[in-house]
Amino acid sequence: EFTTLAALVWFDQAGGDWRIMEVGLGGRLDAVYVLEPDVAVLTNVGLDHQKWLGETRAEIGLEKAHVFRQGKPAILGRADMPRSVRSHIDAIGARPVDASAQIVAADAGRWSWHGQYRVIEDLPAEMATHQRENFSAALSALESVSAFSWDDEAVRRCAFAGLPPARQQRREAGDRHWVLDVAHNAGSIAALASELERIDAPVTLVFGVMRDKPVEEMAAILAPFIHRWIAVSVSQPRALPATELARRLAAITGSPV
Repeated sequence: EFTTLAALVWFDQAGGDWRIMEVGLGGRLDAVYVLEPDVAVLTNVGLDHQKWLGETRAEIGLEKAHVFRQGKPAILGRADMPRSVRSHIDAIGARPVDASAQIVAADAGRWSWHGQYRVIEDLPAEMATHQRENFSAALSALESVSAFSWDDEAVRRCAFAGLPPARQQRREAGDRHWVLDVAHNAGSIAALASELERIDAPVTLVFGVMRDKPVEEMAAILAPFIHRWIAVSVSQPRALPATELARRLAAITGSPV
């Protein structure tokens, strides 16, 4: 709460035309809930922070849906949103926009974005499915704010400039190919697994995790694509010690750890 307040004070002092705020946890309980946004985006709903948000996607989705406001655009990044999200949007009279429906496949793996009023073609094939959905959600949010103008070529350059650091970030080192990813719940782990499936070589996973995460579920999703595991931990109270992590990985995967 104090960090959010400090950010808002800084924004007021710095001026600027637009302010982008990220919800830290859920929606209804988060400090940014005090704001009245011009547009709000919900990229996806997965099982995370259940202690605070609920045990099911329906409960968590309802908590997250509270970022939306009456009469304002409600950007939905995935097609499979829980019914609770749609019900809340209807109840408050927000204006839903299905960003995933605006993704159109093209030849040679490229894709295009078909918004309500404009089209951007020839976007990069290298983007994974969830990255395309996130990019589409961002464009839908920009398009929904009528006062915002953009240059199509600038948007295309942004798409080709590369993905965010540590989100399936690729690095080459000699004969080694590295994929860096901060996946930390079952949903993001599944997205990582879909990319690892494409690698035609034995994969070693250097894996660290917080003790409150569903380790067995995450490991089970990744296990079919991992040849060897290296368990690590960090100097942080929430971190699961490497020795315990290694024991749990070995029990569920049957692979060398």
